[in-house]
Amino acid sequence: MQATRLLLVVALVLATLSTVARAEENPYITVTGCETTIVNGQDLTRVSFRLRNASPYVLTLFTVSPDYTQPADTCWALADSSPDHWLALIQDGGVAYYRTGGDYVLGPGETLEGFSLTYAHSPCCVAASFANGLGIFDYTQLCLQCPLATPVRPASWGSLKATYR
Repeated sequence: MQATRLLLVVALVLATLSTVARAEENPYITVTGCETTIVNGQDLTRVSFRLRNASPYVLTLFTVSPDYTQPADTCWALADSSPDHWLALIQDGGVAYYRTGGDYVLGPGETLEGFSLTYAHSPCCVAASFANGLGIFDYTQLCLQCPLATPVRPASWGSLKATYR
């Protein structure tokens, strides 16, 4: 009886933890890569990302702009890129991504790779809105940041060589 209760409590805790982890992920934008680039003589980080349409509506436009709710926000877009049939325009420190015609819309549940942004600093928290011809249907806040490097223990060259002999 006690074992059953303990098992039930453990299952409940695990289910709660997995729900929390999923809630922290952004349903629309996922960072897929990071690289250092030079813009106007400065070393900056370019963040590549994938767009997923998590809505029940067709997506034809989305914007990523400075989050003015953050104090002293300096997240100004300096460079951008977009996949074929999408146009990226820097405006007011943010970027608007538009489809450029035809049937190049993103349907519900569809994913599109090939977007990137270079900001004045990283990590950068932004406000993002998602729209179609009828208007904005969703809005979110997220931080575009690169995964941290894996920490290592300090070691001498000799001890490192000895490890792999």
